[in-house]
Amino acid sequence: MGIVQKAKYLGCLIDRDGNDKCDVIARVEKASQAFGAVSSCVFKSGIITMRVKAAVYAAVVLSVLLYGCEAWALTEALLTRLRSFHRRCVREIAGVDRGTVREFRLTSEEVLKKVGLKHIEVYVYRRQLRWVG
Repeated sequence: MGIVQKAKYLGCLIDRDGNDKCDVIARVEKASQAFGAVSSCVFKSGIITMRVKAAVYAAVVLSVLLYGCEAWALTEALLTRLRSFHRRCVREIAGVDRGTVREFRLTSEEVLKKVGLKHIEVYVYRRQLRWVG
């Protein structure tokens, strides 16, 4: 019997090296699938309000993305990966592409405010603090 590189335990990937990179990558992939599953019927809909879209995103996508994040030891590289995914989703919910962001010099803060969401760090740190007590 050999030593495995990574193993799944309670839905989270544990890497032999002890870092959280493989789990974060897997969570981003699963959250991307969840986002894609509801994108056409919710996020791209013109009749659903931005508030409802944000609530669906938080309930469906963020819960998948941040499952197990309470125990993550996030490096700057992993936070960057989470930020990138979150910003991409928020732009799509807002109906704004990267070209529009550049053309009108929209900040991430403005797009987040339009949708009614916060930076990804807020959601991660809230969960971690709640877990600590």
